[in-house]
Order: sequence, then C-alpha cells, then structure tokens
Amino acid sequence: MEIANQAVEKELTIDDSKPFVTKQDVAAADSETPAYEIKGPRGYVVGIPVGANFAPEFRDSAGAPIDPSARVTLQKCDRQGNRLGGKIAITDLLSSFDYEQMRTDPDYFRKVTKPLMIDEDELVRCFIDIPAGSNGFSASESRLTIGDDTSDFGVPAEIVSHSDLTTEESKAVKRASTRGGR
Repeated sequence: MEIANQAVEKELTIDDSKPFVTKQDVAAADSETPAYEIKGPRGYVVGIPVGANFAPEFRDSAGAPIDPSARVTLQKCDRQGNRLGGKIAITDLLSSFDYEQMRTDPDYFRKVTKPLMIDEDELVRCFIDIPAGSNGFSASESRLTIGDDTSDFGVPAEIVSHSDLTTEESKAVKRASTRGGR
C-alpha cells in the first residue's frame, strides 16, 4: 500500500480514515478478534510515541456505548497476528474513556504508556474484550483516534518514508522489527 505525497516526516492522527487502518465487528466474549488493525504501510515506518492520545468511542449496532466493563488493549502483534506480550501500549476498561471530553479537554486525555514502532507489514491491533451477554462492537458505529496533530497540547503519531531515513536509522528500524520491535 503506497502513501502518496508524504513529506520526509509527517505528524498525523491515526484514525479510520487512514488507508493502513482497518476495523471489523467483534462479538461479545470474543477476545481474539481485533476491532482495529494498523498495518505498517509499504515503504514507511509509523511511530506512536509515549504520551500520544488514545481515544476510543466504541458502540454497538444500535449506536449505544459498549459495556463499560469491556477491556480495551492496544498491542503490537507479530506478522502472523499473534500478540507480543511485552508490547502493550495501553490497556484499560472502557469506563476510563469519555471520547467527547477526551477530544476537547486535556484533563480527560488517556495516553499511550509504551511507544510502538510499526515497520512495513507489521501489525498493531486494538482488541476489545466485551463481557458475554453484552452487545458486540459495531465497526460502522465506532471510531478510534490515536495521537493528535491538530492542537498545541496533543502528541501526534508520525510517519516516515524508509527512503528518508539515514542508513543508521534504517538499520535500527530493521533490527527492532526483526526482534519484534517497539
């Protein structure tokens, strides 16, 4: 997947509008299906730094909020989709998030606690573990925002073309990717 007309380094917000982000419905009691998947675009490295905003608005097919006791986890996975235990950027109960307040009031921001580097074809997934008996996650009714590239107080995610990295930076990215990365 190519990202046209990218600058050498570009700050961005990761959300549903990005071509490297996909989402799908998740049934209650299904903790293995990711609600969102961020796949590193060919030729690029995407970075999610510590302190980047993490703002989920997860709803069911009727548009109602998901059970607040559902657990949300943003985690790096290997290229086969298996979770990497030490690569959890954030995990919390859905009750900890208020999407509307988080988008406007820095006091309500929830932030990534571990940085993630997503090299080309690498995966970061957002899982939502919804209790059995609750309504499932509707991809069409939900949204997720990671990073903030529009305000003075938010921390953006970044995307960099491999061709714009120095030789040393490129080697470091490849080494990190081979070991499961950050």
